[in-house]
Amino acid sequence: MEILATEPLPGKINYFRGKDPAQWRTDVPTYKSVLYREAYPGIDLKFYGAGQQVEYDLIIKPGADPKQVKFLYQGIKALKVTKDGDLTISLPDGGKLVQKKPVIYQDIDGRRISRAGKFRLLPGKHGYGF
Repeated sequence: MEILATEPLPGKINYFRGKDPAQWRTDVPTYKSVLYREAYPGIDLKFYGAGQQVEYDLIIKPGADPKQVKFLYQGIKALKVTKDGDLTISLPDGGKLVQKKPVIYQDIDGRRISRAGKFRLLPGKHGYGF
């Protein structure tokens, strides 16, 4: 797997932690997204910011099987797929996180075509796939 910072942004970040200037980091470049090439055979995984949210895309190449994609959570109470297709993650403190139902499409000859798909809970684990 290859991990790439993609789409450079104009801003730089400085980290002034502690009192030792040798440990400080300055002019650290920023990027719009991080791409994991071949996170699974034939599937790239891209993380990026969307407003105040972190989102991800699975880029599935022709012939690759999306069922091989699995995400596992640790330290949560439960996972549930709602009737609307969203994934609800129950946290130990009683809070909840929600991942909206997947938006799945295929680009063919410059046209974006919607495809059916949904979250799939993994048996016996706090995990999900598609």
